[in-house]
Amino acid sequence: MTSQKRPMHSEIDPAMSELTAPPVDAARRAAIWDAVHSRLSELHIVRANEGEWRQLLPGVDIKRLYLDPSTRIETALWRIHAGAFVPAHPHTHDEECLVLEGSIIDGEQAFAAGDYLMARAGSMHARLSSPNGALLLIRSQVH
Repeated sequence: MTSQKRPMHSEIDPAMSELTAPPVDAARRAAIWDAVHSRLSELHIVRANEGEWRQLLPGVDIKRLYLDPSTRIETALWRIHAGAFVPAHPHTHDEECLVLEGSIIDGEQAFAAGDYLMARAGSMHARLSSPNGALLLIRSQVH
């Protein structure tokens, strides 16, 4: 009969102490929560099914994704329905546009999904239309 060597208390004690450690006190728990919350608050998430679409113009809906309160720079989705348009307008600030789906016609030029446009401050934006509909990501300063 073979005898197994039984662990000594000195070998068991460190393992057991991890299992029986005292609960974290309230101050430490609060500090841990603050660290986790701080990290989570660095993210601003809007899921595809979240947020509110509102009509900007007939056939043009907008969903704000983020507005920086200090700079008033907004990131938004613009849904332009087939046949709708945005009239010509001046730009007082830079405006970035990424075509996500569909296509648009900006003045005389056509842009498709994946195309990027930058309208500089002081420029005049031509009439923007979408014969078949489009989804745009727009980043610009709002008043």
